[in-house]
Formats: sequence, C-alpha cells, structure tokens
Amino acid sequence: MALSAVVATPTYCVMVWSWEVADHPWHTQYLPAAYGLFVLLWSALFLQAWKRTGRALSLRWGVHDLELESRVRVQYFGRPRASPVRVDLHGNAATEVFYPVCHQVMRTAASYAVVAVSLGFVVSSLAALVVFRGWFDARWGLTTFGVVLGGCISGLVVLLLNAVNARVAWRLTEFENHRTQASYEASLTVKRFSFQFCNSYCTLYYIAFFKALAHEREWEFLGNDFACLHDNCIEELSTHLLSSTNLSIFLSAALRIWCVNDVASA
Repeated sequence: MALSAVVATPTYCVMVWSWEVADHPWHTQYLPAAYGLFVLLWSALFLQAWKRTGRALSLRWGVHDLELESRVRVQYFGRPRASPVRVDLHGNAATEVFYPVCHQVMRTAASYAVVAVSLGFVVSSLAALVVFRGWFDARWGLTTFGVVLGGCISGLVVLLLNAVNARVAWRLTEFENHRTQASYEASLTVKRFSFQFCNSYCTLYYIAFFKALAHEREWEFLGNDFACLHDNCIEELSTHLLSSTNLSIFLSAALRIWCVNDVASA
C-alpha cells in the first residue's frame, strides 16, 4: 500500500490546488480517472507478482502438491464411527470422526444470523457518524475541518470495528465446526470480507452517491440538508478518505511499534 499512498498524496494536493487556487476543472475530471487506472494496474500487477512469489515458495518448501481438501482439521469434533469407504492396515473399517449434516447446517445458519446482526450494528455505527456530521455541519457550518474531523473519527471507528469483527468472525467460524481446512478458510474469508467491506466503504458510498442525490432532491434530516463541501462531493470524498486513511496508517504503525517494543522488553 505504500506505493499507492505515495502516488495518492501528490494527486490529492494537485486536485485541491485546482479546486481552490487554479480553478481548472480538467484536474478534477482526469486526475481521479488517471489515479483509478493506476490503482487498477498496480493491484493487478501486485496480485500476479504475489502469486508467482507464492508458487516459488511452495516449490522451495516442497508443498506445491499439498492438498488441503482431504486433511481433517484437528479442531473438528464429532462422534467416532466406522468409515464406509476407508479401511485400516488389517482390512477392517477405519475409524473416523462424524458430525451430522443437520447439526452442521444449524450451526452455519446460526453463525450467519449473528453475522447479519453484526453487519447491522456496523451500518448503525456508521449511520451514527453521518448523523454526527450532519449535526456538526448544521451547528458550525460545512467546513474542511468538519470533514477532516469526521474522517478521523471514521478511521478510528473502522480500526476498532475491524479488530472486533475479526475476533467475531474467527469465533463464528470455529463454532461452525468445519471438517477441512479449506472449507474453514473459505467461510472465514467470507465473514472477514463482509465485515470489512461494510465497515470500510459504507461511508464512502454514502458521500459519493447518496449525499449528492439527497441534496439535489432537497431532503433534510435533523437539520442536515446533505450539502457537500464547496458543492463538490468528490472533494469531500477525497478529503474524508485522505484523513481517515492517514489516521488508520498512523495508528496501525504506532500500535505495531508499541507491540514490538513491548515484546522486546518482556
């Protein structure tokens, strides 16, 4: 992410200069598109490079042909039974761990019900931030400071909710009692992706798409007319994203350094 952040910072500075000083609209039209194309190419190349690195390491470590589908997890529990397809060295039916499918389905349904409730809590927390921004703007006016403050608070909330939701996703996936490591990781990935997507992008989608539409149709909520900063929702989106991302990077780095020093001192 360092390369993307290095390119994003001067891009944002040029866009702010074009909005407030130069008043050149072409910057606001082509720079976001150019940066988006750069991020698209960079992410695709990074993914391919990581795949090559992973395959090279798997060959070096001798695990290229390792199949995770057939490996039963140590944490998998159930009642022992005679396997209908496997035999031991003496020709007798091998003993395997069996867990009823109906119980597995019930556990999975309960797990995803908790996921739905957790996602609702995440969306409610972000909606509370939106209400706070509306109250702040109605009381002190729509300013860059208010957008930056909202972005910093949003970044802090995103970090806290990501940490909590990661723990919740792990607990729920353990509760589902997956037989193989592959199915366990797939279920955990779905939960982590759902949590982090809603947590990280709901506010951005609100500013980018809903806020301009609400202001155009003259909707109001708690004194908030959904006006964008300088009547430019892209500028507000950029300011919000930059402040929240920088705060998240700073807090993550500070927490990592603190943990390393704490371990070293212990």
